[in-house]
Amino acid sequence: MATSRRIIPEIGSFLWQSWQTFSAWDRGVILSHERCQRIIMPRFFFHTQTDSRMTDFDGYELATASEARQQAIQTCGQMMIDAADAFWGSRPWSITVTNAEGLILWEIIMDGSATPASRDLT
Repeated sequence: MATSRRIIPEIGSFLWQSWQTFSAWDRGVILSHERCQRIIMPRFFFHTQTDSRMTDFDGYELATASEARQQAIQTCGQMMIDAADAFWGSRPWSITVTNAEGLILWEIIMDGSATPASRDLT
């Protein structure tokens, strides 16, 4: 143990003694947690098309593909809420999800059309 203290002297004897009180399992969990924090999550980009195209240059780090698909659906819903009147009768809107390499992963196309019966409604 004296050798280990010389290898990491900046920890200090109090912290070193505290570390020794952890069981081997506890130390493994702590080290595993530290390694997990270093994992880089994939970045997904959400490009939108309404009357104009908006390219997402920043993207979002999300843990899974499922989270990225959920984010795409939520973005579609928010787009329609934010501009509900502009949605009806315009060209189809879309959201395209790409990965960091620019490969298209998923695309959602939203198209709302007004029928002649709706013309008289306000």
